[in-house]
Amino acid sequence: MRTGLRRLHYFLALSDTLSFRKAASDLAMTQPALSRAIVQLETDLGVSLFERDNRRVSLTEPGHVFRDGCREALNLLDHAVRRTRKTARGETGRLAIGYTDIAISGCLPEVVRTFRITHPDVAATLRQSFAEEQYTLLLRGEIDVGFLTGPVRSDALESFLVQSDQFVALLPAGHKRANANAVSLQDLADQPFVLGSEDKWRVYHRILYDVCRAAEFEPHVVQRAPDTQGIIGLVACGMGVSIQTESLQPVADQRVRIVPVSDCDRLVETYLAWNRTEPRPSVRAFVDHVRNAGVG
Repeated sequence: MRTGLRRLHYFLALSDTLSFRKAASDLAMTQPALSRAIVQLETDLGVSLFERDNRRVSLTEPGHVFRDGCREALNLLDHAVRRTRKTARGETGRLAIGYTDIAISGCLPEVVRTFRITHPDVAATLRQSFAEEQYTLLLRGEIDVGFLTGPVRSDALESFLVQSDQFVALLPAGHKRANANAVSLQDLADQPFVLGSEDKWRVYHRILYDVCRAAEFEPHVVQRAPDTQGIIGLVACGMGVSIQTESLQPVADQRVRIVPVSDCDRLVETYLAWNRTEPRPSVRAFVDHVRNAGVG
């Protein structure tokens, strides 16, 4: 059938008014043009949709069936058009977000929360992964954006700074410096350290070891944990001290004291990164949302 959408709209207008004069006026067209369109539609279908005489217009039984089908079809088409436009604006779709422990304890929860409010039809999922792994996941397309410890060193990725953290010392509650206003790096030089696992925390440790070497010592690591919560737990057990980022404060254990480090200006930077190749609209919408949120 070669009948276009316009004739279907003409048909519905006439089926609602049952008046060529009124339907033509509503459609801003002439009565003869409307009449020709309806005749062509009936010719295409091979059925009579209306009964006509000098006094009245009424739907035939096939006309009633076609009216119901047209409304359903046009409603489905309208829904598809609206979803297509929403997708183009990044208001629907999917979004896989990678994050580090530092990001999830910092800016990430709020920007994801507000994005989900403003973009409820975007299915967002979060995946915990360490910084170097996120490079691979981003390039493979297994995550769409990543909150990772930077700076980002890949020409294939775009990024911008979203969070900057100072170093803090994590001390067991019974430690001699637990109630101090601040500690220096030298105060910790001879202490046993609890740090993250070597494979997952490589980027963070590169920064931390640079800071410690500048203070003329290297951490004596006695135990490692896979994630921040594990590190905090080991410190709480009295296994050692640790140097982490200030964003940990909301998730710290009461048995652990968080003390500022007084003699270190180095910051741990978290970047939002995404693939440089043209991203899906939902990715661009999230990037714009984070940028407009003013984090960093």
